[in-house]
Amino acid sequence: FYHKKLHLTEKVFKPIVTHRPFVIVSSPGQLAYLRSYGFKTFDKWIDESYDDIVDDDLRIEKIVKELKKFKGVSSIELQEIYQQMLPIVEHNFHHFYNDFKKHIVNEMVLNFKTVLENAKISSSNIYYPDAIKRLSQ
Repeated sequence: FYHKKLHLTEKVFKPIVTHRPFVIVSSPGQLAYLRSYGFKTFDKWIDESYDDIVDDDLRIEKIVKELKKFKGVSSIELQEIYQQMLPIVEHNFHHFYNDFKKHIVNEMVLNFKTVLENAKISSSNIYYPDAIKRLSQ
């Protein structure tokens, strides 16, 4: 939360793989970073402008304010909201297990090749396991 680093962790992906909506409590820009990978967020129900707030105290205050909106909501209303969110929840789940995995592997291979090129090492001399070759195709 206090480090200005864009880094997606299991804390973001756990709600995605368990079909849950989420709010990211992290450094500024994390929602935008997640969306850059093709995921969708819940801006129809949550004011996600907190993602742009650089001041840590103001950002957490905005997040708390947004979460408090759901405090007095009945369980029936929460269920209705969840049903409305379901297309995004499903998109994120399927994206995580399909396109995202391929994108991440390709990004990893590209970054690795860049490191090798910068170190003046030929990538043709590097053994890539068949699993990585298949994922990056």
